[in-house]
Amino acid sequence: MNRAQLARWLTRIRPMELAELLKKLLGIGYGEFEVGGRTWYLDPASDFGSRLLAEKSYEADATEALLSLLRPGDVFLDIGANEGWYSVRAAERVGEAGQVIPIEPQARLWPVIIRNFQLNRLHNYRLVPYAVGASEGFLEIHVYPSINSGASSLVSQARTRAMPRQKAGILPLARIAQLHGISRARLAKIDVEGFELEVLKSAGDLLGRIENIYVELHPEQLRALGQSPADVERLLEEKGYRKRQLSGIDLWTVQC
Repeated sequence: MNRAQLARWLTRIRPMELAELLKKLLGIGYGEFEVGGRTWYLDPASDFGSRLLAEKSYEADATEALLSLLRPGDVFLDIGANEGWYSVRAAERVGEAGQVIPIEPQARLWPVIIRNFQLNRLHNYRLVPYAVGASEGFLEIHVYPSINSGASSLVSQARTRAMPRQKAGILPLARIAQLHGISRARLAKIDVEGFELEVLKSAGDLLGRIENIYVELHPEQLRALGQSPADVERLLEEKGYRKRQLSGIDLWTVQC
């Protein structure tokens, strides 16, 4: 078994705490890798890293669909940016005249996002090191093991209660837009592990001026907050959005 195969094998080990221990013992962690003509700073023994190395892409259908919407000069909001995959790819597409706003509350991922932009010589971004919610304040993130950092969540459930926590600042999306001089956006991607409705509620008047929204729904986490996917869809419909299919993903579009 070579090192790449070993790293991929580690992502399948359960419990994840055992996988974390083995990663440390084997000295497997972040490094620079060439994938598809780009350089990525990634952990090969993580969901994102192992998939990118094996498939040469990540969430290929969603990536293709979202990039097809972006043009030079556009604004892209990446809410729940994780390690910066969508943000970096969008920054290439919108160019120096455009703007990319990766929003990510996990402190361990901030240097990863920045390094991925630096490695690809992209500067048209502004990292927002906050979570997005209806009111300003602080909440705790339940921090998933590095095997799958993207599963970390602000929503407390039985499976997360024993996990380490990180205090995170909360800002409404409308406030973030104000701070960065954004009055409208071509596209927003929302992947926030159950906080989807809170993000949309926090957008204020900006909702309706984001032309396209791709939102990943997490029914179990929404239920833990007394919410449901239907609540998310209802709010979008009330704001004039209509759901359509694009390359196999559900996309919400409004006439701005």
